[in-house]
Amino acid sequence: MILSAGIVVVRKETKEWKYLFLRAYKNWDFPKGIVESTEAPIETAKREVKEESGITDLNFRWGDIFKETLPYGGGKKIARYYIAETSQCTVTFSINPELGRPEHHEYRWLFYDEIKKLSPKRLLTTIEWANSLINQNRYESFIKEGALKNISISREWRAAAEAISKESGIFLVVGVPDSGKSTLSRYLIHYLTHASRIVALIDCDVGQTHLGPPTTLGMMLYTNPTDTCDTLQPDHMRFIGATSPTGHLLDIVVATKKMADKALNLGAEAVIVNTSGLILGVAGAKLKLNKVDLLCPKYMLALQESSEIEHLLTYLEKRHTVSTFRLPISEHARKRPPEVRRRFREEKYREYFRESQIVKMPFSQIGPQGYVWCRERNVRIDAIKHLLLGLCDSENYLLALGVLQEFDLEERSLHILTPLSSKDGEKVRAIQLGEIKIHPNGQEEYVHGGKNLPNSIPN
Repeated sequence: MILSAGIVVVRKETKEWKYLFLRAYKNWDFPKGIVESTEAPIETAKREVKEESGITDLNFRWGDIFKETLPYGGGKKIARYYIAETSQCTVTFSINPELGRPEHHEYRWLFYDEIKKLSPKRLLTTIEWANSLINQNRYESFIKEGALKNISISREWRAAAEAISKESGIFLVVGVPDSGKSTLSRYLIHYLTHASRIVALIDCDVGQTHLGPPTTLGMMLYTNPTDTCDTLQPDHMRFIGATSPTGHLLDIVVATKKMADKALNLGAEAVIVNTSGLILGVAGAKLKLNKVDLLCPKYMLALQESSEIEHLLTYLEKRHTVSTFRLPISEHARKRPPEVRRRFREEKYREYFRESQIVKMPFSQIGPQGYVWCRERNVRIDAIKHLLLGLCDSENYLLALGVLQEFDLEERSLHILTPLSSKDGEKVRAIQLGEIKIHPNGQEEYVHGGKNLPNSIPN
């Protein structure tokens, strides 16, 4: 086997890293050459960089670790690459005595996204390795100084993030309530985006969601570590209409699958699914098992204090369904009583509806299918005023929440308080009914006998 040695030479520009790439005819590569029998591979690598680019200022700040390619050239060659930083920008091609001309025809300093597009397949794993390595120090600094400075990152969490950074697909975060699922999800987003991955987060906790208002599932795409993980206006939402998964297992599983498919279609390389705390008991096990069956995640990241969900993890492993990381709960995780959770939701409602207006939606627009469900069911207006509504588009994605103010049978219209503009209201194709009322002060009130109300007004 013929061993070549080279260096991934990088330099900082506008706070980002650029890579030196050299072209010989149609072939792009890092500076490298065949290791002489009397020379150590790293010395060969340094010499080749000097001969092929004129660069002598090399700082091996990441040590002498290296990455080797798979065999190529008919299975007879392997290339080993070290990584070093330089402050030199100018590249000089020297004359190769054997060729009587420079070995290379062109050089470029390329950002990560640019070099991936130009690279041959055999170098892609090397580029991913180098990118992860050079951003690790930057990421550790970000952890200490930035948005995650108050979060304790365990060795197990780091190992899980590193493994996920090398994979693409769907990753499920599970645990009992208040086990730190949202904290872990935020950490994974920061870690992966620092590695220049496109990440999507799906928040399935309809009662304590950080993506969108309560009663919804939200999905957000991330490309920047500084992007917020807490917003009332995520990229996409689905309406569940309740603050607990109980009684809505099918709706939640279908909504999660739809969101995951959309995220992947939008270019997400990693989809983090932050599940709800419903995991114990028959309903919890059923919800999680159905999600695993439908989503086919690459990894399940399981947070547990001792072995509270071990029965579920063992069962899944016996089925060879999904690989699992058993992770410790963050030391910052705190149990929140029901009253704190309720206040969290009420504040979210108040903020969400703060700049709302009354929008009239005629039956002709939303399609009552030839009957007025309110009259047929003898539902009084005072029984459904303040009912939470989901205003959805033709694909059943949520455009906005609404609160029913008036049900006008004479005008055949609904008067709805919503942040949705009148113009965007024209996109509404279905109105879904929730199980709770939202009063002007944000207070929740569950509708007794709500199961007797129709679930939606279809188009």
